[in-house]
Amino acid sequence: RGGSAPSARYDRHWPRMWVMTLLSGLATLLGLLLLLLPGLMLMVRFHFAACFIVEEKCSSTAALRRSYDLSKGRFWQMSALVLLAVALLRVPAFGLGVLWAFIPEEWDLWQMDALFAWVMELPVLYAAAATYAYWDSLRKFTPRSAEAE
Repeated sequence: RGGSAPSARYDRHWPRMWVMTLLSGLATLLGLLLLLLPGLMLMVRFHFAACFIVEEKCSSTAALRRSYDLSKGRFWQMSALVLLAVALLRVPAFGLGVLWAFIPEEWDLWQMDALFAWVMELPVLYAAAATYAYWDSLRKFTPRSAEAE
């Protein structure tokens, strides 16, 4: 396939990412339907699955299992990371939504779209970088045998 190196790298992983997202989403939804806490717990425990797919080339189910195992004993730390990532994504969106209500009608929508895209990209990049850095530090300092316990 053609394309740049990052694009080609992503192209190899997208089918596994899609299956992993589908499986984790269904498991989280089922947990949320049963009770709220199991769904939130699964969402947090599956948070690092994408990192395993890209960096260790795991299958979708192996990545979910590895993420689940790596999160044992770290639920509250990981919950704080997920909460921070969600807050970084939602607070700017809420602020822009309030701002949208006060936009003069003579403005073209492209101006607001450009502002929204610019403001939303920064927290997405930060959340992805923070997730990867935390995952990488856990992976380096956690022996594989400890992950399986």
